[in-house]
Amino acid sequence: MGLRERKKAVKRQEIIAAGLKFFEARGFENVTVAQIAQEVNIAPKTLFTYFQSKDDIVFHDENSLLIAIKHLLQQQTSIGNVWPNYHTFVIELATNAETKEHFADVQHLLSMVAANETLEIRLLKMWAKYEQDITTCIVAQHLSDHNLATVLASEMVLPLRLLLIPNNHLTPATWASEARHLLNTMTRTQQLLTDELSLA
Repeated sequence: MGLRERKKAVKRQEIIAAGLKFFEARGFENVTVAQIAQEVNIAPKTLFTYFQSKDDIVFHDENSLLIAIKHLLQQQTSIGNVWPNYHTFVIELATNAETKEHFADVQHLLSMVAANETLEIRLLKMWAKYEQDITTCIVAQHLSDHNLATVLASEMVLPLRLLLIPNNHLTPATWASEARHLLNTMTRTQQLLTDELSLA
């Protein structure tokens, strides 16, 4: 990374830090782009070269968990391996050394989303993107065709959507317990889906 890129990366982090600080202290709707820009000594129009909107600052790391899920899928050689490995991934999400940082990132994001309609809508769009990208990854790995991969992706995102909701403050210990209980209730449906995918 050259000097110019390093400077831009540093400034991007400054914008994120300033934005999150203001959002937490004053509320998302009570903070302007101009205020954030002034805090980091840039013009508002310059800030827009880093982030297109205020909610982009809140969701600056929205893909970190998605990247981890896609990495898991890229290691699978058959559809039959996906569910057991994904169950383990979800249950250990908050404690595994490789994923607990992603869990913390999403938890922090959700604390910002609570009780804000603009951010709640953006959260729904985030989960939709997760489903789309997971579908694409499943197809790219030749684990299934597109139609069944779409169903599988929806089933994979569902436990995350049910557990990772604003104001659902789960500790790493309670996360594992809640995730295990939820996934156990979904096991039969998931097994039927896996069997169908295996026959496809």
